[in-house]
Amino acid sequence: MAALDSKAIAFAPTTRTVPMKVLCLGMGRTGTVSLRESLRTLGYWEVYHTVGAITTRLNDCKLWYDLLKKKAAGGRVTREDLDRILGDCQAVLDMPAAYFAEELIEAYPDAKITLTVRDTESWFAPLTPFVSMMDWLLLMPTRWVKPMFQTIDRMLFQGDFVSNGRRVYEEHNSRVRALAPPGKLLEYHVREGWTPLCAFLGREVPENLVAEETPHLNSSTAFIDMYHGLNYRLLFAQGKRLLDVAAYTALMAVVAGAAAKRSGFKWPVFV
Repeated sequence: MAALDSKAIAFAPTTRTVPMKVLCLGMGRTGTVSLRESLRTLGYWEVYHTVGAITTRLNDCKLWYDLLKKKAAGGRVTREDLDRILGDCQAVLDMPAAYFAEELIEAYPDAKITLTVRDTESWFAPLTPFVSMMDWLLLMPTRWVKPMFQTIDRMLFQGDFVSNGRRVYEEHNSRVRALAPPGKLLEYHVREGWTPLCAFLGREVPENLVAEETPHLNSSTAFIDMYHGLNYRLLFAQGKRLLDVAAYTALMAVVAGAAAKRSGFKWPVFV
């Protein structure tokens, strides 16, 4: 099972603090988790991926949801909008970011672009049973996770992944190819290893990795396990937040009681 981010829950920045260097615009389940680990190994940080984001930066789902609605309404998603979520990131992967391919390429013209690819059927088939689990998986105790994913489903697949998934996947890849400036795009399968990735990014292959394949994470079985783990993490996070709220409420009650006692205020007695 792919390891989930372990840093403390945080909110997204509001401005850009590091340059955006790599836009990974392949759809989910094309090797994005593996590529995330490869980029981290090569020294990129922060590397933004949806799985990590929704467990460590819970407010991000609301921000993405707002951008999805803005785009659906014909509004222009700006670099300022994107920096509110990605301002501390040198690379970004996975949906919903990849849905904003045009906006990301326009906002960060100096960034290099990767398109992770798989054979259409090998991408589609493992996702089909997962779609049937979505209603259960999206019963997450964070208010904006479910609306965000439901909006992506409506905007990308018209709410019918089984009928439209293959076509949307192929159209997305064609769109990224057309959008990428000449010389800025690497079409990449994670099984190709370090050499093409490092050559494209202008990085040396780390000596201890020359004979190793790039990380190959998030297999079909691990994919389901990962989302079970994700739900657990979200439940734990929300439980902690509820305890914090309860502790804060109790503290305020104590403070209010002490203030009332000092002022001589007497609570009414109802009989």
